[in-house]
Amino acid sequence: MREKVQTKNPKADSRNGGFTLIELLVVIAIIAILAALLLPALTKAKQKAQAIQCMTNGKQLAMDRRMYADDNNDILAPNDYILRLSLEIHLRPARPQHLAEST
Repeated sequence: MREKVQTKNPKADSRNGGFTLIELLVVIAIIAILAALLLPALTKAKQKAQAIQCMTNGKQLAMDRRMYADDNNDILAPNDYILRLSLEIHLRPARPQHLAEST
């Protein structure tokens, strides 16, 4: 009987480990190119979202002024009323006034 002798292929052994450095660098370069192509599109999308948010805020302010007029015999709020109101809300002290004066 003959015994089969297996010969080892040195190239086959070295390829079982994974990717070569060149292959990894090519993949990284492709990913970098794709990212560079996507960044301008993402920037435009962000600017568009900010413009939409600004327009929505303006619409909300217009609706607020109209609702104020509806509640006050069709008299519009003074121009500085909205600013004063928002400052009062955002700059209101955390503690009640009578407690703040005693310290």
